[in-house]
Amino acid sequence: DTDLAALASFENLNVTAIELAGRKVTREYVITREIQTRVGEPLRTALVDEDVQRLENLSIFAAIGVEGQAEGTGVRLTFRFKEMPALIPFVGVEYSEQDRVSGGPQVSALNLFGRGISVGGKAYFGGAKKYEVGLSWPWISGDHVSLNFRGARLSRADELNEFKETSYEFTPQVGRYLGEHGRLKGKFSLFRMESDVD
Repeated sequence: DTDLAALASFENLNVTAIELAGRKVTREYVITREIQTRVGEPLRTALVDEDVQRLENLSIFAAIGVEGQAEGTGVRLTFRFKEMPALIPFVGVEYSEQDRVSGGPQVSALNLFGRGISVGGKAYFGGAKKYEVGLSWPWISGDHVSLNFRGARLSRADELNEFKETSYEFTPQVGRYLGEHGRLKGKFSLFRMESDVD
C-alpha cells in the first residue's frame, strides 16, 4: 500500500527517477501512461495518490504501492506491483424464476498480452443454455480510445409465454476520454430472437 504520510516528507522535492518493480507481464507503457507524476518536477503526494487510483482502475493488479527514497536533493519513487493471475478459471451459477438454475465453466484473462485487455467467456447449462464472450480494451490508441464487446447466444424454454427461445446478441462499444471528468461512448447493439412458434 502507498504510505502517503511517509511520502509527505518528500513533498515539493524534485523527482529524480521513477522505477517500476514487480512488473512481469504488464507492458511498461501500460503503466507509465497512467502516471502523471513526472521526473524533474516537484513531488505532489495528492498527484501520486491519483496515479495509484488510475492504476487500480485498470483492474490488473492485486496490489500497488509507492515508496520514496532520498536521492541527492530530490526523491526517487518506486511503484511496486503485484499482478493478478494471467488466467482465472471458475464455475458460475445463476438462478431466475423463469429459467431456474443454470451454471457452468467461466474463464477470465484480465491482462491479455500484458496490455490491460480483459477477455472472458462462459458456457452455462441447465434451465438455460448460454454462451457468452466479452472483451474490454480500455486504451487502444490516442487519448484513451477504448473498445468493449459482448456477444451471446441464449437458448431456453420460455414457460411463461409457452415457446422455445433462441436469441443472439452482438454489442460493440467505442469510447473516448474527454478529460478528468468525462468519457464519450457510442454503442451499437444487434439482438435477434427466434422461436419454435409464430
